[in-house]
Amino acid sequence: MDNKEETINSVSKEESVKDFIPKKEKPKLKMSRYTVMLVPDSTDDAKSYEFSIDKIARYVVIALAVLVIIASLIISFAVKNYRLRNDSSLQSVIDNMEVDAESLKKKNDELTDIVRMNEESISELKNQVSELELATAGLYIPNIIPYKGSALLISDIIVDNAISYSCLEGAAIVATANGTVESVKENMFGYEIVIDHKNGYKTSYTIEEKGKVAEGDDVVRGEVLLYVSEDDETFTYAVVLDGKNQNPKDFFEAK
Repeated sequence: MDNKEETINSVSKEESVKDFIPKKEKPKLKMSRYTVMLVPDSTDDAKSYEFSIDKIARYVVIALAVLVIIASLIISFAVKNYRLRNDSSLQSVIDNMEVDAESLKKKNDELTDIVRMNEESISELKNQVSELELATAGLYIPNIIPYKGSALLISDIIVDNAISYSCLEGAAIVATANGTVESVKENMFGYEIVIDHKNGYKTSYTIEEKGKVAEGDDVVRGEVLLYVSEDDETFTYAVVLDGKNQNPKDFFEAK
């Protein structure tokens, strides 16, 4: 017990001694101070300025902060302006594309109308051609008398389905339908002219003298093939359909 008490007493004494020993303070960082003096020619106006590193550092930090803020504002403004320009450019492009699209649509509508009108015109032309073909179809059927002028039928009896006439001078032998001269040949009766009417019909004209048409000539109904140069010339006329001779009088009566 005595030892413990002694130990406690010694500890408390040490602590009380420490209380009276002055504590060492940490050295404070001293800031360097500088004084600038401006001395003019007259000493009365001399001015001095005092500054320190910490003030300079503070001013530098503030200046940098202001520069950063200004730079941020400038960058923000530039970015915004760039975006606005881009948006404006894009909007301009979009507007131009819309205008082009509208123009193309109008042109497409116009072309569609033109095509429709052309189709209607073509359809109308086809109808007119069909009507014309129907109207002109009769021009290719040999249904008129094969002469103009004076001629006498010399046989009512149809020999090989052909009829013969005795013509007077000046009579005209004519094509009885539209067609093309297929051949002009000489035979024992004179000259034979054959006309192809392109629809299965052919007509034959035989007379003593040569006609005024040649092979390959196109003729129309009523066109003169030759003029009879003297009286009592014999003229023979025949109609052929699909290779078979027909009675020419049947066509006269049909007319």
